[in-house]
Amino acid sequence: MCNQLATTVLPAGLIGPFVVVYYTVKTWKTAGPFGVGVIYLYFIIGTIMNKFLVSPLSKWSARVELNEGNFRYKQVTIRDNSEAIAFYRAEEFEDTMSKKTLYQLLNCQLRLMFWRFPSAFWMQFFDYYGGLLSYAIQYIPIFLMHSYDDSTDLVTIIANNAFVYIYLVNSFTRMTDVASTAGEMSGILQRVADFARCIENIHKSKEYENSAFSARNSLESRVEPFEDQAVYEIENVTYTLPTDFNYILLEGLNLRVVKGKNLLITGPSGAGKSSFLRILAGLWDLKHGVIKRNLEANEVIYIPQQIYFPTGNLTLRQQICFPNLTSESFSPEETSQIEDILKILKLSSLLVRCGGLDNPVGFEWQETLTPGELQRLTFARVLYQKPKIVILDEATNSLPTDMEECIYNLLKTNDIQHISVGHRSSLRQFHHLELKLDGKTGYELKEIDVSL
Repeated sequence: MCNQLATTVLPAGLIGPFVVVYYTVKTWKTAGPFGVGVIYLYFIIGTIMNKFLVSPLSKWSARVELNEGNFRYKQVTIRDNSEAIAFYRAEEFEDTMSKKTLYQLLNCQLRLMFWRFPSAFWMQFFDYYGGLLSYAIQYIPIFLMHSYDDSTDLVTIIANNAFVYIYLVNSFTRMTDVASTAGEMSGILQRVADFARCIENIHKSKEYENSAFSARNSLESRVEPFEDQAVYEIENVTYTLPTDFNYILLEGLNLRVVKGKNLLITGPSGAGKSSFLRILAGLWDLKHGVIKRNLEANEVIYIPQQIYFPTGNLTLRQQICFPNLTSESFSPEETSQIEDILKILKLSSLLVRCGGLDNPVGFEWQETLTPGELQRLTFARVLYQKPKIVILDEATNSLPTDMEECIYNLLKTNDIQHISVGHRSSLRQFHHLELKLDGKTGYELKEIDVSL
């Protein structure tokens, strides 16, 4: 854009008017006011036509820039949140939304090309027929004004006059050509102006806010199913860092998680708590041992430490249903259920901010909502989808203890078993068994007296 501005727009805008004035005077001397009027009329007609053809270019150029930005941002967020997406088993959802974003971009680019064709056609037509006009104007001084009846070198005079006329026409055509370039530049400038306007509004207000979908199960194929009352059966499991198989995080773990019994995983930072959840999700391989799971993949929801809300102008309903793809129609009971959940989690204000459940929003969720709101909205997903078990990685660390208690009581009321990673002592009352990792490949397993 800066190159176009420096080499095309500014030279034509600064020098063009002086060139037009100079050659207008010279044309007046040879072709008179009628000749000048013909050239100016030609320019006015060209400008009016250009106005109608260039205006849509500006609009569609801005839309292409917007959709290119959305598409690139979508790919970046997928790359940066690949682990969280794998935890949610949201590959199909992200594939669908990425294709939708790409389709929107290609559709805008196609429409921009449709508008570029008539604009380019008229620009070329205007440029080349201007050369013919410079010779047609010669009719005025030769046949109407009889200025050269006695001339002995008429050919030279015609050539010299044609040079003057064609240069005047060319000066006008260069200015109209600039309009086409400026029309496409204005699309980019519109995006920059929108950004500057947003920055200005932020400085004025001084307010800063912190900032669905059947999924494939290929990642969990390494977790073996079995028939028993246990949810998970973990036998002599040892796991390491994927990048260093000699760096053992936990060695010889034997654990049986029974239905209805909630597990709390504790330990110092770096002990391998989140890594254990990656093992359960099938994201990391075991060094040795066996993990058996008495659940279908869609009966488990993982809430990773890095909360993830997909981008792409999604609705509030889509975010709550994530990673399941929503249908086109919804029953009043489903809508009422979501609204009740939002009310219990003190998120009713989101309905107003989002313009309802099914209105695509113009903001990015992770950049707009506070960490506490994001965590509560994550639990809205859990309460709406009602899995048999939810695995939480410090999923309440941004919430006050009263809201934390409310959420765990809601999980109990809805018969949703949970495995939690956390440091808060307040979490103990919601669990029956504690797995404490010591950070030295060892562990301690003990019962929690929930009556205390």
